[in-house]
Amino acid sequence: MRTFRRPQASAANLTPSRFERHSVALLAVWTLTLAPGLAGATQPRAVDLAEAISAAFDRADRDGDGHLSPEEAEHLPAVAQRFTALDRDGDGKLSRKEFHQGIKGS
Repeated sequence: MRTFRRPQASAANLTPSRFERHSVALLAVWTLTLAPGLAGATQPRAVDLAEAISAAFDRADRDGDGHLSPEEAEHLPAVAQRFTALDRDGDGKLSRKEFHQGIKGS
């Protein structure tokens, strides 16, 4: 069985190499300058409820007419189940205002 010996520590072995000095310097620069900006970039931004409701309406409004038909509402099952109750004016389609009011529960 072969044994391995750890090299003896000497003054020459303890002196950092040029590569190690540059690596430490680059890590320090990156940490102090780039990392704070990257940390802020990776934080999820808070989404406003009204903005989220509008985005859902826009995705469901396939023909872009500004109203949801019963067929378009099928893409949002919770809305489709309550379509008649949400359609306050009884015109057979949901306006953006009716959609917002129904989702917010007002």
